[in-house]
Amino acid sequence: MRSRRASSATLRTASATAVVLFGATAAARGADRVWVGQGLNSNFNVAANWANQASPAAVGDTAFFYPLIVGRNVVVLNSGTRLAGMAVQGSTFLGPYEFRGGGSTLTVDGSFGVNRGTSASMTNQASISAKLFYLQDTASLSLNYAQLFTIDSVIAGNLSLDASATFTALSTASVESGGKVTIAGGAVATSDEYFDVGRETAGTLEMSGAGSLLTAGGTFAASWGYVNGSATVTLANGATASYTAGLQLAKFGAAGTADVAIKSGATLDVGGPLTVTGNAPNDGSATIRVDAATLNARRSATFGNRSSLLLGSDSRASFLEGATFNAGSLLNIKDGAVLTVSPDKMLTFDGGTASIQSDVYYPSNATMFRVRGSGSVDAYGTFDLRTATLYVDGNGKLENLSTTQSSTWANSGGWVAQARIYGNGSVIYRNGLTICGTGGSATVVQDGGLFKTRSLTVGGGATSSAFLYLDGGKFEHDSVELRRGASMYQTGGTWSAVRQLTMRDNAYLNLAAGKGLSLKVQSLTLLDQARIELNDNQVVVDYTAASPLASLTQYVRNAYNNGNWLGNGLTSAVANLDPRMAVGLSDVGGIVTIRATLAGDADTDFRVNFNDLLVLAANYNQSGRAWQTGDFNYDGVVNFDDLLRLASNYNQSLTGTLGGDWALARASVPEPTAAVAFGVATTSLLMRRRRLAGRSR
Repeated sequence: MRSRRASSATLRTASATAVVLFGATAAARGADRVWVGQGLNSNFNVAANWANQASPAAVGDTAFFYPLIVGRNVVVLNSGTRLAGMAVQGSTFLGPYEFRGGGSTLTVDGSFGVNRGTSASMTNQASISAKLFYLQDTASLSLNYAQLFTIDSVIAGNLSLDASATFTALSTASVESGGKVTIAGGAVATSDEYFDVGRETAGTLEMSGAGSLLTAGGTFAASWGYVNGSATVTLANGATASYTAGLQLAKFGAAGTADVAIKSGATLDVGGPLTVTGNAPNDGSATIRVDAATLNARRSATFGNRSSLLLGSDSRASFLEGATFNAGSLLNIKDGAVLTVSPDKMLTFDGGTASIQSDVYYPSNATMFRVRGSGSVDAYGTFDLRTATLYVDGNGKLENLSTTQSSTWANSGGWVAQARIYGNGSVIYRNGLTICGTGGSATVVQDGGLFKTRSLTVGGGATSSAFLYLDGGKFEHDSVELRRGASMYQTGGTWSAVRQLTMRDNAYLNLAAGKGLSLKVQSLTLLDQARIELNDNQVVVDYTAASPLASLTQYVRNAYNNGNWLGNGLTSAVANLDPRMAVGLSDVGGIVTIRATLAGDADTDFRVNFNDLLVLAANYNQSGRAWQTGDFNYDGVVNFDDLLRLASNYNQSLTGTLGGDWALARASVPEPTAAVAFGVATTSLLMRRRRLAGRSR
């Protein structure tokens, strides 16, 4: 081994600083090794002391730096220097190294490393280019107005970039084994492939300051907290981290963690897929907190088990290709936060949970919002739909928890909203929901599940156009008001616990024929040109106060319209098409039943028989009567016209003749004149039937 004097570069020392002029002069010596400093021994070699890195190629010199004195040791990088490798070794009680720029880049064909316990810095436009850069644990390297270029890097110590410093990894960079990277003051770090933090072990990334930038490119997604690793990442004060190929957090390993804080104007921009944990049992846990900052995911975003996205006030999250929150994940949106999804893309909670604490929240325009599986979305302010589509299916649940604020769907001109509830999905509003209240267009389809509000108001504006389709499930609202521009069609499902149904303006409700439907409410009010089309179904009014029979009869009378059934109110196309049919009303035990039935069916049991004849006979020639007391043409009087309607359908489902049954019914007629009139009518009807029968022979 050469003597230290023979193989050292030129040294200039002072009482507190050692200065090494390290450049062409030293390199020109042609030595295999250039030893700078003290404390060398024959056992020191590249393989043993450079974190087991392979020995650098024998190109130029290999420099080992040891501290010369207690104080600052300065290395001035002159032009023309090229080394096979370079390592910096220090101790906790001796001073740090400072590499100062000397006008050009120091090229290291092998490894450039800072060993354990060593503190070093690069300043004054210092520039080093190395094939591999490593920073061992307890070591530190700071860059101020300096540049470090490398192909690959392993950072287990503290790397600090400040004051317009530049760190470039032409391939990969990994912060691990307790390492930490700090980027501030407009410094820039770049990796052409991935820039990992906490790969298999612990790692920390801290960024701060406007202009501070981390860019990771390449074709493979980078990882934070990979394979049981632990990543702690903080972006603050205008700093930006950009991952072009994608980013995955706490993947592969149940012990893996990623704790990410984006705050104070900082931005995390992910160009490829964003995967936050996964659904596999062995994936870890991850939390992303965004406070007054921005998260951009330009491709798909997936949040898996034990993952959280917490959006604080004045924060923004943008999912350009949509996002999915799977089982075990959480989205929390504070008031003032904004979450956007690109048009035609979907925000899905497939078993995941969302807590929306915004005072007013609505999905982005022309997007889709889906709650499925066992997903659950709780909204503490309003949950509105403007121009968006809502799907709730499986066992998914969307619940608006506010009891003081009312929400709206498509509540203004130009807004178009759609909603579909199916499977066992639930949409619940604890207060009011208004659909197209002042304008707009909406289509709501319920195929199953539960649609529940405290009050549901549909339509009302001059340009409102709202269509509700009830094909299955429970339609459960304390009150329902259908107004101008509202149309509802029911083919299945049930009305449940509806206290009040009010229809006004030109509102329309159709109960599909042949479905055996029963619309059940406690109170029914029809105003203006509102119309309910019963077809062959029924409306049940289970009232608790005074009987509404008179007002309900008036609704039927309006629809009857002198027999054509084309008026507004409670009507039936079945009655319009079949002259045997009408709309009957019965009030029994506090329940009014309104159904399409045979004319003359006083008790609305779908049969015209002796019981109905008996009712008519008891009320014949009396006024102030209703359907169930024999008024079959809704004029309030039981007379010959009502008898003709009953007679035309008499005994269609029972044996016997009208004349024979009259002998039993006549005793119940209170006045002789009524009996005479009834007998004449019966005799005339029987004679007419015989003449018609004779002609048919």
